[in-house]
This record gives sequence, C-alpha cells and structure tokens, in this order.
Amino acid sequence: MALPDAPHALETRTYVAKKPSLEFYCPLCRSKRYFQYRPHLSRRQYVQVLLATMVVSLATFSLTSWRCFIFFFIFWSIVEFFNRCLLRKEVPCPYCGFDAAVYRRDVKQAKADVQAFWQARKILDAPIPAAQDATSTTPPPETPAPPAA
Repeated sequence: MALPDAPHALETRTYVAKKPSLEFYCPLCRSKRYFQYRPHLSRRQYVQVLLATMVVSLATFSLTSWRCFIFFFIFWSIVEFFNRCLLRKEVPCPYCGFDAAVYRRDVKQAKADVQAFWQARKILDAPIPAAQDATSTTPPPETPAPPAA
C-alpha cells in the first residue's frame, strides 16, 4: 500500500527504496521513511539457514553423527541476531535523528538524542526549550496580553 505524499514534509527527497518491507512517515520531521528489513525472518532466510545446516551437517556428520542438526538452531540464532541488528540500525531517522525505540523507553533520552543530532550537524545553535509534560500539574506560564491600540 503506497502512502500519500506528506503535505508538509521537511524537504523533498527523491530516494525511493526498492521493495521496502514497511513504508511510513517520521513522526518528528514528516519525511517518508522505508524499512528494508523485517523484524522476523522471511521464508527465503529460513531456506538459507536450512541449506547452510545441510552443508555443514554433511561435512561434519562423520564426527558428530545425528547431533549435527543442532547447527540449524545455531545458524538460526545467528541470522536472527544479525537481522535484528540491521533492523535496529534502520530505526533512527537519518534526517532528524528521532529514534522511536529510544522514545518508547525514555522520552527525555530521545529528546536529548535529537538535540545532539542537530547540534552535531551545527543546525541547532540554542537548545530546544523544555516541553511541558502532559502529567505536569503546574500551569504553563502566562503570555502577556497584546497592547491595546
């Protein structure tokens, strides 16, 4: 399913991923994002793990007999680990630095990461003012009324 173009995207990007597993918009900068990796292994990857297991099992069957099929679980865990690492590497937005995984754990850390991202790019000179939490009981500061003409 194709997503409609963002009405107020930060900038127009011409890059389009081939066969993305997920298309979405960054919640902070509204730029269109793509994931190339899925959180779970595909059928093709399971077949690759099975073929690798068969090759190693055939090579080591004389030494390990039927215990060589434990290689399936070893290869499966290795492929799953690297798939998760590659997926985790794609989560932060390359345009604004927003990381949804960090945001789920700690909002303040996510805000600090975004500020560090912008300060590293030297785009943000002054720190972003602290946002009022929804759970805060103190009222927001009052703004002065405009002068009457």
